[in-house]
Amino acid sequence: MTRARRLLLVCASLIGLLIIAAIALTAAWHDFRQAQGIEQLDWQGLHLGPSGLRLTRLQLVQRDPSGRLLKLDAQDLRLGLVDWRPHRLQIAQLALDWQPASSALQPSGGLPDLSDERLRALASWLPKQVEIASLQLELPCASGRCEERGALQLRRAGAALLPASGSLTLYPQAVPGTHRLQLQVDARAQGAALLLELGVLLDDIQRLSLQNRLQPSDGQLAWDGAASLGQLPEAEWLLPWLCRWAECQAQGRLDLPGEMHLGAAWALRLPDPRLLGQLPGWQSATGDLRLSADLPGYWPLPALG
Repeated sequence: MTRARRLLLVCASLIGLLIIAAIALTAAWHDFRQAQGIEQLDWQGLHLGPSGLRLTRLQLVQRDPSGRLLKLDAQDLRLGLVDWRPHRLQIAQLALDWQPASSALQPSGGLPDLSDERLRALASWLPKQVEIASLQLELPCASGRCEERGALQLRRAGAALLPASGSLTLYPQAVPGTHRLQLQVDARAQGAALLLELGVLLDDIQRLSLQNRLQPSDGQLAWDGAASLGQLPEAEWLLPWLCRWAECQAQGRLDLPGEMHLGAAWALRLPDPRLLGQLPGWQSATGDLRLSADLPGYWPLPALG
């Protein structure tokens, strides 16, 4: 056999192997999409380099056998890399449409119970910063489907999941005027306990603060916390907006007292749900709950009086 024929045979063999590998990868990708319920996965303008990844657009449609549907459309997505690991994720615009599973086909069991080792491994591959400049949400609500617009920021201080902080800003739709609601979250570990602080700002003024401490104790979950709400002049637009998400009535002009103060503190014990596992039922909770209120006028409570 001449040298030219041997070279031709080697090239033909390589081409054949490449074709077989391509067919195998295509079949594996098809099986993966079916297993994950992915009906659509498209991207445009992919650029990859040592400093990061950029996508002009990413579209995903995922549906599982229970009927749960997720639609995602991200535009101008940038993922910064440090040592080839995700560091900062920026999305100019993200539209998210989520539909829950049908009641007859709800998946059984809770969320997976992740060990500390798995959480550390997961943290090493999660971006330390996530910024979504424009967030569009379509979610189920009391009136059927509700749309909201806002922005999201998440940050981690180090390589671990905690400490972490974040803020979700919403511009409530379907209420008179232009308003702004912001949820701020700060989470950190203190030994075996998780400290979770939350704040709610209405039109850039903090109105509600909550402090929580969660710690496993003797096969149970100890939950201690406190909450404070001082003044609520935004009640006239806030309650109708909340009633879009919860089942309550808020029709017409509401004459609600803005000068008010509410305080609460609790020390509860619940069956330990394990980390990210099945949440416990409130029926089995034990402990103390203290509530104080200073209301200069009456406060109508939906379904109560």
